[in-house]
Amino acid sequence: MRNRMTILSGALVMLLAACGGAAVPADTGELVIDLTEFEFDPSNIELVVGQEVTFVLANQGEKDHEFMIGRDVNTDPGYPNGFEHDFFETTDPVVDPMDALAGMDDMDMGDEEMSDTTMGDMSDEEMEEMEEGDEHAGHTGFMVVREPGQRATITFTPTADSVGEWQIGCFEEDGAHWDDGMQGTLTVVEA
Repeated sequence: MRNRMTILSGALVMLLAACGGAAVPADTGELVIDLTEFEFDPSNIELVVGQEVTFVLANQGEKDHEFMIGRDVNTDPGYPNGFEHDFFETTDPVVDPMDALAGMDDMDMGDEEMSDTTMGDMSDEEMEEMEEGDEHAGHTGFMVVREPGQRATITFTPTADSVGEWQIGCFEEDGAHWDDGMQGTLTVVEA
């Protein structure tokens, strides 16, 4: 029986690798996602409802890249620029450093510590200020932006409302990164 389980586990790992899927390791809850021209690695991720996860976003490319998750690509004003439905609406993500959130580098938070802050901690006025000072303001949805060589983390817990398949995307350069294939898939399953 033990050999059969080992064989089945090995087969599952090989199947996931063949399909490009990456499950978040249960022991650490952390997954490094490399951003390059023009892909996410891994590009297919599976998460479990209720399991806290930390995405470590590492821009290994030579251009700025953004990381967004959602459904239904928004093409207003005529090119891909985000998602109609934001994955992070049902979670309370913690981003470190906070200035990795699009628009946060132009925002005055006073003496408040910028790292390990959740979106839920921000007032409506702070959110509006973030969007007004953001070169990505036309994009729709929660996004983390990194310059070449920069890293950031997003820590969150998938909810039952997030079960299903989502798209991962970068919409830099008026959607050119998306069009050039900088896309992926995030699947959330019940525990």
